[in-house]
Amino acid sequence: MRATRHAVICLLLSLVGIGLCVYLTVVHIALLRGELIGGVGCGALGTRFNCHAVTASPFGSLFGTPLSLWGLIGYLATATLAFIAWHFPEWTQKAFAGIAVTALLFLVIDAFLLFIMVTRIGYLCPACLASYAVNLGLAGCAARASGKSLSELIRQAL
Repeated sequence: MRATRHAVICLLLSLVGIGLCVYLTVVHIALLRGELIGGVGCGALGTRFNCHAVTASPFGSLFGTPLSLWGLIGYLATATLAFIAWHFPEWTQKAFAGIAVTALLFLVIDAFLLFIMVTRIGYLCPACLASYAVNLGLAGCAARASGKSLSELIRQAL
């Protein structure tokens, strides 16, 4: 029962992450077309929050692909693993280990990107910050579901 509840929570967090990535991808593509979309939260003038500045920066893409699409791939993976943990009890522990490793990789990347937003770009992206919270939630959820520490989960996954 505990694993089922945590699998559903991880699945829901992954779906939130997918939604954020789709939103950021739409913003990124619109910027490439010269359009400003996203509403007040994305480009509030006179504040430190500006998705457009972050997305349009040289750090908004990797190998010519928006970072949000890379994130989308990761969230699709965690959603798949959460679904496996939910419906296939024999794979539950391995699925949670995979979610934990993926979430920790996300968090390492998030720390670097937050550093870049603060020191190089000078603006913060609210949707990006929300995805960082999702990643933290995924890591915690996977660890709690397995009853193991994150380091034990990483060793198990590797």
